[in-house]
Amino acid sequence: MKEPKRFLTIGGDVRQIYMTQCFNEKGFIANAYGFDTLNHINVPRFNYTDLKAAINDCDAIVLPLPMSRDGIALNCPCFSGEINIGELTQLLNRDHIIFGGMLTKSFKSNLFERGISFFDYFDREELIVKNAVPTAQGVIKLIMSEMPITVHGSKIAVTGFGRTSRVLVHMLKGLGADVTVVARSYGDLAFAEIQGCRPVTFEDLDKAAVKLDIIINTVPSLVIDKQILRSLKKDCMVIEIASAPFGIDFEQAENYGIKVIRAGSLPGKAAPKTSGEIVADAILSIIKEEIT
Repeated sequence: MKEPKRFLTIGGDVRQIYMTQCFNEKGFIANAYGFDTLNHINVPRFNYTDLKAAINDCDAIVLPLPMSRDGIALNCPCFSGEINIGELTQLLNRDHIIFGGMLTKSFKSNLFERGISFFDYFDREELIVKNAVPTAQGVIKLIMSEMPITVHGSKIAVTGFGRTSRVLVHMLKGLGADVTVVARSYGDLAFAEIQGCRPVTFEDLDKAAVKLDIIINTVPSLVIDKQILRSLKKDCMVIEIASAPFGIDFEQAENYGIKVIRAGSLPGKAAPKTSGEIVADAILSIIKEEIT
């Protein structure tokens, strides 16, 4: 593989625009396709209107994070049309290098069979760690805009204690929140306790739930079920920031009248410029390690 010089960003949200600008600033030629509804921000260099022509004029293609939300069409919230993944794949060839976030299994299998190189930048540890900051800020911004109480003094539970949770808990504690950490690992619970949080196992969450003002889920498997939702106060707000298949029983939450906010892609909403630069840096690290 040769080091790519010409990048094409296809689809995504505003952070992909900042990512593309970052490529240009670092000396690459970077263009974009799939952003025709954006009018409050400059789309880099040349915004293509023909997908085939755009693909033929690049070495590397950068797809969104997540790549798709339904496995059929590319994730293009800033585009008036639709980009079918199957049709897109047919336009690619072995001279292209593909970068994307959370690439689907079928897409990767197709590229592999055709001998097209691909990399999932969401697998990069540095991206996940750095993304924890805009994600946490996005959650706090959401709480401030949606809740009638201050973060200071509010009783907040965070389920899971991974990278994002640890940054989020640190910020919530800094704002004076009464934080409960719910985890399976006793090591995680011990670490949460020495940070000044209340450690609770998932088995005991229903008992702790009765006093909560807010519960934030970061676990991508069902952990906030009927029993826990039934224990929550009616004015408790539940925030889902995990990826599919998610960790909240949305149907039961609706039955109990519990407000649930699905807060996906928070880095792109809370701090798109920073998030775009994080993605660009991750891709350039892949190029340095795997291609040059």
